[in-house]
Amino acid sequence: MLLIRADGTEREVDGRLTLESLQHLVGGYVQHVRLPDGRHLFCDEDGLMHRKATNEKATALWYPAHQVVVGDVLVLTAEEFDAMATNVREFRKRP
Repeated sequence: MLLIRADGTEREVDGRLTLESLQHLVGGYVQHVRLPDGRHLFCDEDGLMHRKATNEKATALWYPAHQVVVGDVLVLTAEEFDAMATNVREFRKRP
């Protein structure tokens, strides 16, 4: 998993994701976007409203959607996303 900050810096993120950890990483409510290359991007749903800085790297990943991505984002490969989705399904099955 790759965290891409609005300032252009990047870092790998390890560990199991929870809703709370996703919200912490992106700095707000989570919005999910499937990228054209099959990866998955999570960003702050209200980032534009909060006037967060444009994330040029994330915007380039989402091209040609013609929408600017703002704030910090987390990018997952399809495999990482599938593993996260499996964990969520298993959690929901618990009594």
